[in-house]
Amino acid sequence: DAVYDYVRSNLSEALRDEQKTIVILGHSLGGGIAQIVAAKLLSEDKDNNNILSFGVASPGTKYSSKKFGFSVESLHETSISILPERDLVSQIDVHGGETQVIKCQGEHAV
Repeated sequence: DAVYDYVRSNLSEALRDEQKTIVILGHSLGGGIAQIVAAKLLSEDKDNNNILSFGVASPGTKYSSKKFGFSVESLHETSISILPERDLVSQIDVHGGETQVIKCQGEHAV
């Protein structure tokens, strides 16, 4: 809730501006937090279509929606995920929204 409250208070003016798109992004667990914050912002204001989250190698957040107070529909509308194949963090939970799986070319990848 602290991250959500921080984003909401610092972006309140931008969230009201229909000419701006807010993109919240993160890597790994930060990507999961970005998805939660964006989905929660949309859940609280269904008319606000200018919020996106972008997660790289992030965990899914679909099964956590009730715990964190956002709708699965909001997750589907706001979330974009890049998921490296064989990445352990990306295999946690189920992803909502748009997803793109990318090949992991490293020799020592899991």
